[in-house]
Amino acid sequence: MMRSNSRQLFVAILAGWAVLFLSTQARPQQFAVSSEAPITADSLFLMQPRVSPDGFWIAAAGPNFAGIALLDSTGSLIRWLTRAEGAGYAFSWSEDGRYLLTRLYRTENRRRFAAAVLISVPDGRITQLSGWTRRLRPPRWTVAGECAYFEEADRLHVQWPRPVSARVQWERYLYARYPDRFFSLFLMLRQERESVLLQDPRGVFSGRIPAVGGALLEGRFSPGGARLALEVAGRGLLLCDVKSGSVSALSRWEDVAWHPRGHLLAAVKSTSDGLVEHSAELFLLDVATGRSLQLTHTPDILEHHPGWFPDGKTLVCGDSRSGRLYRIRLVRQER
Repeated sequence: MMRSNSRQLFVAILAGWAVLFLSTQARPQQFAVSSEAPITADSLFLMQPRVSPDGFWIAAAGPNFAGIALLDSTGSLIRWLTRAEGAGYAFSWSEDGRYLLTRLYRTENRRRFAAAVLISVPDGRITQLSGWTRRLRPPRWTVAGECAYFEEADRLHVQWPRPVSARVQWERYLYARYPDRFFSLFLMLRQERESVLLQDPRGVFSGRIPAVGGALLEGRFSPGGARLALEVAGRGLLLCDVKSGSVSALSRWEDVAWHPRGHLLAAVKSTSDGLVEHSAELFLLDVATGRSLQLTHTPDILEHHPGWFPDGKTLVCGDSRSGRLYRIRLVRQER
């Protein structure tokens, strides 16, 4: 009898600890905005802010993606890294925060050409990685810290520190970083009818995510690599388990950004009449439950492109109407 009572007491204590642990996990409804304040001047129009991995810098695109501005973490403009046309579209930070990877453009005889370039943040030096071509996908960083890009639709190039080239046959492709050391570079996402194939750059089959049901717009792996957020035309945001291939729909969200711990997503929900955007508010999504929490209630601000600082408590976003950048600080609410 005493042994049975002891076992029941142990089970009760274990269950209590489990409940306490689950209740203390970060859920969206436990957070609130403690402050939202502009960090850039009215005269400076910027788009798509991106925080450096160490949180010291913010890089942002100029109007219509022309140029890339470098700001410190308080929003003070340090300098323009480049004023080139289109440079601010789909650029990305290196893991050490020393470089930005992007494309530059030039026009010859009414034909537009693009080249992949590496911009040194400390001195602004620009290193051209590819030749000028009419079809160049946005370059991305590999897990190994190399620069990779697709040229002429089907040839994968890896540059920096040494060049590698391989032909990969796709009809349509997107790619995203996957932080698992098993993959020497990164996983590429290939759409095939109603499903998405996950493959490494050698073309080896790695997995399948079924029933996507729309054109794949973007894929973003969680920091741990266990989940994949897919933005799909006509379906909105899909959350996928990489190992099992299971898919759950999270409604129509855009501009999603993974929390540094990978348990939350910052996302934007907007309304428009097809011509004019009327509202855009920032939300937190719990990837475990699918529940959402609205962070902002600002009809005069169109929040877009949120980005996390490394502390996981601070966000930066851009107002697509005024071009100002805003810093949002979160505070955990006591239950």
